[in-house]
Amino acid sequence: MKVIFDSKEFFFSEIEFQIAYKLLLGSEKDIEDARHLFRVFTDNLNKEKLKKHIRQLLVEKIAKKHIGEIYA
Repeated sequence: MKVIFDSKEFFFSEIEFQIAYKLLLGSEKDIEDARHLFRVFTDNLNKEKLKKHIRQLLVEKIAKKHIGEIYA
């Protein structure tokens, strides 16, 4: 994702990937970060895209444990 701020370009990964990646990192802090991002952005998340990233990073088990509501 590209964001232009004060005529400067910044690039960010999509929030769905950030959540899945935090789960992959797996520390207590990273998992809490993933849960926080999920709660903050839940109304704007593409849940199918999030599930896709979770599958690609092979973190389905940990995702079901910590943000299982996406599988409901």
